[in-house]
Amino acid sequence: SANPNIDDFDGNNRRIRARVNSTGAGKLDVAAALGVSLTADPAALSFGVYAGTSRSIGLRLTNSSTTAATISAQIQARDADASARLTITPSNFSIAPGQTTQLSVVLSGARPAAGNYEGIISLTGTGTTLRIPYLYLVGDGVPFNIYSLAGNSFLGTPNQGLNDQPRQPLMSLKVLDKFGVPVQNQPVVWSAVSGGGRIETVSTSSRTDEYGISEGYVSLGPSLGEQSFRVTAGALTQFFEGRTIPIPVINSNGVTDAAAFAVGRPVAPGSYITIKGAALSELTRIYSTPSLPVSLSNVSVTFDSPDRRISEPGRLHFVSEGQINVQVPWEFANQTVARMKVINNGIRTAVIDVPLAEFAPGFFEFDDATSGRRLAAALDVDYRLLNSANPAQRGKTIQLFLNGLGPITNTPATGEPSRVPPLSETLTKPTVTIGGRTASVSFAGLTPDSVGLYQVNVIVPEDAPTGVQPVKLNIGGVDSQTSQLFVR
Repeated sequence: SANPNIDDFDGNNRRIRARVNSTGAGKLDVAAALGVSLTADPAALSFGVYAGTSRSIGLRLTNSSTTAATISAQIQARDADASARLTITPSNFSIAPGQTTQLSVVLSGARPAAGNYEGIISLTGTGTTLRIPYLYLVGDGVPFNIYSLAGNSFLGTPNQGLNDQPRQPLMSLKVLDKFGVPVQNQPVVWSAVSGGGRIETVSTSSRTDEYGISEGYVSLGPSLGEQSFRVTAGALTQFFEGRTIPIPVINSNGVTDAAAFAVGRPVAPGSYITIKGAALSELTRIYSTPSLPVSLSNVSVTFDSPDRRISEPGRLHFVSEGQINVQVPWEFANQTVARMKVINNGIRTAVIDVPLAEFAPGFFEFDDATSGRRLAAALDVDYRLLNSANPAQRGKTIQLFLNGLGPITNTPATGEPSRVPPLSETLTKPTVTIGGRTASVSFAGLTPDSVGLYQVNVIVPEDAPTGVQPVKLNIGGVDSQTSQLFVR
């Protein structure tokens, strides 16, 4: 029921009626589609490449009206073919209301000259006209078009080859003639162009297969940067171009919590860790979405516990060449170790064991430009930063921001912000001292609408010493680092 009146342009830029491989039966005609009482399945018939062996396709017709339909089927060929022909059986028939009938469309005869053969099966009857496009192809075996299927824009590491993981790289291409038919048994020549790579000739096909495909395995050269390979088939050329990057590496003792940066100390599920290394990312980027992503600049971090059958992606906060900040999945609660790796553009680091603990408290800190000191990240009741110019006041509530305070109520999904109500509060209440005096804790839990950031609200003791004072936190018997706070 589609409208067939669509024009196209041939290779000489002449206006022609569009062929079925561009338009099918035509463009949608909504009014005609709403009025049909006969439907066909399939709506188009493709016989593929014809080599002189008879082929048959079934065509199911359904009468969706309330009256019987008498149908006449005719074949309207667009391209003359003196060797092969299409027949349809039966060509005249009736279909009762609500019934379905099966037709057989057969392509038979000798292999015709090379070309693209198409036409329409026209089904006409009382109040109904359907046009079913058909197509078959005959190739001339002459390469006309070549294109890559896999391996173009490859990314690898220097000297990466067949025995490395991942194996690098498989490249494949397809050769077609001008009628879109795969060119079989076509000689192809593979060669390295730049970067010092080589073709693994034992594993590389020197001729196309029955689908017109040739595959090549290569080993990359020793240099970093752009590398290129070339394939020729007849007069056609296809380039495979990509590049090599360094293998990412995690430093020894390069994994710490992201607040205290304590080397050798376990980290807590749900908290942030910092990964230090080299070639961890090609770009420097910080997340920009309400939730933390599982991939940032084509970098990801995975955490696994094979014994417990846990495998989870870390949620990324920041990536750069030498550092990644990532949230450890909450799913690793009650585990003592996680196996972790970084994957940069599909190339992974060695797997390392990250020790886990229920608590790993640490103050987030910042450098106070005025005093030159490193201070605890904290706000007053008006949400102003506490520093040398705005000290904490005795008897007033302040907000301290920390990492690794352990299990909470109302646990959000990994990477997702905490939502209120209700608040997400720590299951264990911490103790806090300022200047050696115990501060009253009014709240400890996740900061609302943040991802994995703990907040502890305390009242600065009335008898706390003034000036720069040490501030410490203990939770579950585990101490934070000693940070500093200005008090007045």
